[in-house]
Amino acid sequence: MAIKVVNSCLAKSVFIRAYPWCLMNDETKSQQHPKHIWPWFVLAAVVLGIILFVVWVWVAVQKVKWQKANTLQGSSSVFTPRDIAVRRR
Repeated sequence: MAIKVVNSCLAKSVFIRAYPWCLMNDETKSQQHPKHIWPWFVLAAVVLGIILFVVWVWVAVQKVKWQKANTLQGSSSVFTPRDIAVRRR
């Protein structure tokens, strides 16, 4: 009974569509692997994001170092009540 179903044209086309791998030999299986390109784009985006983050943090650190180097050593940007009272005199 199963041999008659496989021999009909409709059954062959359904079988081939459902199980195309069973009709392939080892050479065609190895040659027809799917080529996915989108993971490379995701990997490139992640690497680019990491590089941009490192550059951004490095620039921020350099900016803070430059600001600390160019401020006066003895002065403070925060005023205490004593500083305000001294300035009023």
